[in-house]
Amino acid sequence: PIQDRTNGIFEPGSELEYNVIAARVMAAHGVVVNDMHAYALAQIGEKPLPNPFAYNRIALHAPIVAQIAQRLNVTPPK
Repeated sequence: PIQDRTNGIFEPGSELEYNVIAARVMAAHGVVVNDMHAYALAQIGEKPLPNPFAYNRIALHAPIVAQIAQRLNVTPPK
């Protein structure tokens, strides 16, 4: 998620339009996607981070690992 403190480079919320377009393209080509925007937003909440591009100490890998493990038909590591 793009936070408010981006020095005017990106408009907060503008990533949603790009995500919709990307999801449409990936679906057309049969590519599995993870909604990392929703996952990251749930992890950081609504409070802005000091650096909008640094998710320090926030684990964002869990859904990626789970999706890879599912596709490979293996149990994900704990």
